[in-house]
Amino acid sequence: MNINPIKPASDVKRLKVKDDAVNQEKDNHILHITGTATNNTKEPIEYMMVGAAVYGKNNEFIGTTFQSEEAQLTPGKSISFNSISSQIPDKELAKVKKYRVVASTYQE
Repeated sequence: MNINPIKPASDVKRLKVKDDAVNQEKDNHILHITGTATNNTKEPIEYMMVGAAVYGKNNEFIGTTFQSEEAQLTPGKSISFNSISSQIPDKELAKVKKYRVVASTYQE
């Protein structure tokens, strides 16, 4: 069976991400993906979603983090983010070596 990639709706806009990093709170079993998202669109945005997928050293998928919030950003403005997960078991958290983070917004 072949599954084609899902294309986002035309009103979903990807935001520029920089200074991203992965951190783990060992005591609280929480994974954080932090960074800065910039409104690189031509319109103000009111809402932002950040998601990250984390992988092991052999690119095996481990889990995801997520954050959503209201973000009143005019074009060119930035906001910091902290996308988290407290659901990944400790033994899997120890395997995290890589990640991919995406920030996006919906524009009407």
